[in-house]
This record gives sequence, C-alpha cells and structure tokens, in this order.
Amino acid sequence: MALCITLPGRDGVLVGVYEDPAAATSDVGTIGVEHGYATRTDDRGRTWVFVAVESRESAPLASLERFGFELS
Repeated sequence: MALCITLPGRDGVLVGVYEDPAAATSDVGTIGVEHGYATRTDDRGRTWVFVAVESRESAPLASLERFGFELS
C-alpha cells in the first residue's frame, strides 16, 4: 500500500497492488464500506486498488476510468 500525495484541498489516495485476487476481494469488501475506490486487473493478473481516503464517493478517482479502472 502506498499513499499518493495530492494537491491541497484534494482527497488523499491510497494505492494497493494484489497478486492474490482473493486478498483483493476481501480488502475491497472492507474498504468499500467507508471509502470510494477504483479497481483494475492488469495483464499479469494483479489487481490494482485506488482508495479515496477522505471520501465515501469514488468521484475523486473518476480520471482513472480512462485507464480501464472500474469505480465503486
């Protein structure tokens, strides 16, 4: 997990990369209760998860859609 530093006034973003799809599914189930998030599985089977730290909405992550991420 890594924290992306954002511009002042914007939500912080956590990024996680999972080799194990079951672990990703488990964490996303917990994360989604409190935070908006975006996910994508790459061509190597890794699941990438971006989490809007200060928001229950996924809107702060909308720009990731153009890279194939699904917002939740």
